[in-house]
Amino acid sequence: MKLNNIKNLLLITCFFLISCYSYKQVNKEYNNSNKNQLNQEKKIYINQIIKPNIKTLLTTNNNDIITSTPIIRLNSEDIIKISFDDLDADIKDYTFTIIHCNSEWQSSNLLQSEYITGFTHEHITNYEFSFNTIQKYTHYNFTFPNNNITPIISGNYVLIVYESEEEVLYKRFMVLDNKVTINAEVRRATLANIRNTKHEIDFKIKHPNLVVANPFSQIKVHLKQNNKEDNAVTDLIPLFVKNDELIYEYDEGNTFWGNNEFRHFDIKSLRYHSQNIEDILFDSTNYHVYLFNDNKRSFDRYSIEQDINGKFLINVQEGWKSSVEADYVFVHFTLPIRYISYGDM
Repeated sequence: MKLNNIKNLLLITCFFLISCYSYKQVNKEYNNSNKNQLNQEKKIYINQIIKPNIKTLLTTNNNDIITSTPIIRLNSEDIIKISFDDLDADIKDYTFTIIHCNSEWQSSNLLQSEYITGFTHEHITNYEFSFNTIQKYTHYNFTFPNNNITPIISGNYVLIVYESEEEVLYKRFMVLDNKVTINAEVRRATLANIRNTKHEIDFKIKHPNLVVANPFSQIKVHLKQNNKEDNAVTDLIPLFVKNDELIYEYDEGNTFWGNNEFRHFDIKSLRYHSQNIEDILFDSTNYHVYLFNDNKRSFDRYSIEQDINGKFLINVQEGWKSSVEADYVFVHFTLPIRYISYGDM
């Protein structure tokens, strides 16, 4: 009898020990899952190509190649065309999805069903192989929104392309729902010590149809120069608050350095030396393009040259379809200076 009691006691003790272990294990997995989710939410999405075989990521808004910014209007016929090349030159199962973000480009707390109608993921089925090129590649392209996946609310978004659940690239875009009117003016800086070197952006936000209880926390302003992220101004608050109007007219906080014009070159043909091309060589494996030595322009008299603010166009002169007939080349730049006084090249 005593032996049976001891056995029962041991069985009960073992059961409690196993139960406690299971509970701790489940709790540990649950906590780890929560930590991973929090870490994912804290991630700031930037325009980024993750895989080295992916090149030439381009986005065009409503087929406007040069001046387009990835912004579409909510419930409109606006489209964004996304394209990229895969230098592996094979066929892969690429899919994409969109993630809704807050003003800091972190994942918002919304479920995908709250901002997407249709499917949450879609396969990228449009692809072409390069033709008559030294560097072989596969060109993928798709348009968004489409019948299968469409955003239903405005805001910041990031488009993510996957290959077998592995992230390949990130691309930011925005969905606009017009609620306010912005009147902006770009002019020389107000302060005398920066008047010859900086531009000032003064603007007013008029919101007669939008109730703004606290404009200092509800309205977030992002000023960008040529849509660049590295020098964006993001901490502005209204200087004056009127009825249905917010005024941002600072002396210095809303200024940007006046940049030089971008340096450019033309390689739409590899058969002759076009603008700024000194030499074109082929080493039996790749083309190498050598540019003329450029000059430091810090103290030169300013001259205006029309450019596209750092963007680039894919074009081939001896072909019918630039997206698959343009070749990849190595471009060699030279700037003869002894040292760089500040910053990186």
